Amino acid sequence: MTGLERLIANPKPLGRAALYTNHTGVTRDFVSAAVALTRAGVKLERLFAPEHGIDGSGKEGEAPEVAKDPASGLPVVTLYDRTASEVVVALEGLDCVLFDIQSVGARFYTYLASLQRLLEACKTAQVKLIVLDRPNPNGHRLEGALLRPEFASFVGVVGVPLRFALTYGEMARVFAQGWNGLEVIECEIAQTLPWVAPSPNIPNLETVALYPAMCLVEGLNWSEGRGTALPFQVFGFPDLDAHGLVSRLNSLALPNVHFRAMYFTPTYQKNLGQLCAGAQIHVLKPLEDVLPIGLSILAVAREFGATMKIAWLQKLLGVELEEADFTVENVRNLAHVWKLEAMAWFEQNNTAILYPRDFL
Repeated sequence: MTGLERLIANPKPLGRAALYTNHTGVTRDFVSAAVALTRAGVKLERLFAPEHGIDGSGKEGEAPEVAKDPASGLPVVTLYDRTASEVVVALEGLDCVLFDIQSVGARFYTYLASLQRLLEACKTAQVKLIVLDRPNPNGHRLEGALLRPEFASFVGVVGVPLRFALTYGEMARVFAQGWNGLEVIECEIAQTLPWVAPSPNIPNLETVALYPAMCLVEGLNWSEGRGTALPFQVFGFPDLDAHGLVSRLNSLALPNVHFRAMYFTPTYQKNLGQLCAGAQIHVLKPLEDVLPIGLSILAVAREFGATMKIAWLQKLLGVELEEADFTVENVRNLAHVWKLEAMAWFEQNNTAILYPRDFL
């Protein structure tokens, strides 16, 4: 069961309540959280929506304003990229906020920052926060450096690894630091749930597995496959030597993946309407560590003349870097050093952990 389904099975009085959710907040038979909770007798006053909007229709950086949720009829307030102080205003008159959104387990996916700012606002406003927990599909590995304060943004929560492995309920406990206004209704961590795409470019679980690596291509002038049928699975640029590129990438013998020459024309975003030559990454076996894949692609892309957007890569990776750092040999070492940093973070936060794991 998810946290949502546990609350539906055993509803309780919550006072004046709101629900922070989107289209991923559903039961396993696809009833929206707002509708299912209302049917169970939980009275909701309004809904709060993150990036992509209450219905998930917005692209990256978009949060379409919708006056009412079409499923439940409840009013909707969009809180995408609002500061904690702005969220406090939206909490006026509430006793409780429920949070039910599907994670993809990557720090730069903005639902994590939304949760952190919501929790800080609830602390300030003295409003109870209840996280209805769900499994993290990227929860079997820790990867990446802890984000440094100078790179804080809505795609970068300070002090968190790139691939943080915890559920949103556990992350809320990390953020809460002992605040007693937080409750997590636990899920069954090992369950398999029907996949509802949390944003337009994360259509399936294979994309989820690749996303912590392939989102780094945003830091190049190359397309990361947005505007194609295979976002974060294809990448390239006009007039590249696609066969030379995949030969170089395959020579690195990256575990459990193979690169195939690919030609595609993005329908929006980078290289709009241009024929791109590049590669498709094929997953041959279940992926374990993926950050070395993404970093190696950046290093090889640099060999092939890609323009690197260092400022954006620093925001995504969370540490100070220079273009010269992106060599095949160096990025392998960086991935290893950062993994040790992430493991230490996990041990330091073991009191927040709700579900047993073994990352060794």
